[in-house]
Amino acid sequence: MTAQELQNNIQSKAKEEKFQKMVNIQQKFIEENMKCGKNSVIWIFSDKEYFHNSFERQWFTEFNSKARRLFEQNGYIINGIVITW
Repeated sequence: MTAQELQNNIQSKAKEEKFQKMVNIQQKFIEENMKCGKNSVIWIFSDKEYFHNSFERQWFTEFNSKARRLFEQNGYIINGIVITW
């Protein structure tokens, strides 16, 4: 494996891990608010602060679109920075 291939593999894995971590955070926020009887929470994928460096920030639009499809397929409504159920 070349250095470039190794770098690409590592970065691809980091991207997948970051996306899954953010999905888990969003789901946790939803569940915590459901326990309190609320029906909305902040949509973390609209918050650039979750992307900690310039490398991660290049995933912002892709993650937002991908997560939006995922959550909307499961019955959530995303409007701006809020997700409701």
